[in-house]
Parts: sequence; C-alpha cells; structure tokens
Amino acid sequence: MVEGLRHGGFGGPAVKFTGIDGRFGVFVGGRGGWIINQTVAIGGGGYALANPSNFDHLTDGTGNPGRLEMAYGGLELGYSHRSQNTVHIALGLLIGAGGVAWEPDGSAGTRLDDSVFIAEPEFSLVVRATRVLEVRLGVSYRLTRGVELLDLGDSDLSGPTGVVTLQFGSS
Repeated sequence: MVEGLRHGGFGGPAVKFTGIDGRFGVFVGGRGGWIINQTVAIGGGGYALANPSNFDHLTDGTGNPGRLEMAYGGLELGYSHRSQNTVHIALGLLIGAGGVAWEPDGSAGTRLDDSVFIAEPEFSLVVRATRVLEVRLGVSYRLTRGVELLDLGDSDLSGPTGVVTLQFGSS
C-alpha cells in the first residue's frame, strides 16, 4: 500500500429529472465505486427511465401507438473539492452507452430499438449528513449520440438534468 494513501468505497441510489422529446422524464438508478484520498472517485453507474408511459405519444411509421423505453450506464469519474468540509462541491462525468426502444402497445407493431453513446458531465452541491452519508444535489447535461429510432434524433434524448443522490460509504 502506498504510504499516505486513503481509500474507500461508496454506493447509493440516484434519481434524475429531465426532459426527453419535450416531455418530463424520471430516471432511477445507482452509482458506486472507489474513493481515493477523499478527492477522486472512479466507479460506475446505471439508470433506467422510470416513467415510460409518459412517452406513449410515439407511433411507428404505420401509426401504431407505443411508448419509449431507455436505459444507460457506464464509467463514472468524480472530483470533490474540499471534501472534508460539511458542504462542498463535486464534479463528475459519466461516459458510457445505452439503449432506447419503442415498445408497441398490445400486439400491434414490432419493437424497435437502438444503441446510443452517452456523455454526462455533472456539477453537485454536496452535504455531508453523517460520517457515512452524503446528500448530493446536482445538475448535469446528458449528451446522447447515435439516436436513430422512429423520428427521434440526438437532440430529443439530450438535455439538462436535475440529480439527487444519496451516497453511502467511507474514505
């Protein structure tokens, strides 16, 4: 072990509030990883659209109704500035991939899906609630590339996001 190096782990749930194709979307998921010297975090996260019924306005080329489904995840990197303080800031970046699909209602139509690239930088205000719990309130921007599903494009699935995370762990 390197002398003076402190490290530990973290994990917890996250909820993301965002716009998708002009409608309100909620993603739920979690993140976890390794913390080095209370400053650098390396880990992963995954998120899935929790309210696909809010996207039942989409139809395939023949007019069959359906709903949008989406999930993504990947490598998450983070940096906490002055993490020893009760209130501090953190920066993060998710780089990964995801899937987006159109699921037909009933038996009409055929499921359509696509793979996409995701990059999501994040800025958070962190409040250390206890020795092992941090509450993170943040904003991010989900940048999606490679969307080719129905009449949806990259800009329909990209956008600003509000993020609430409970992070458990120690370093």
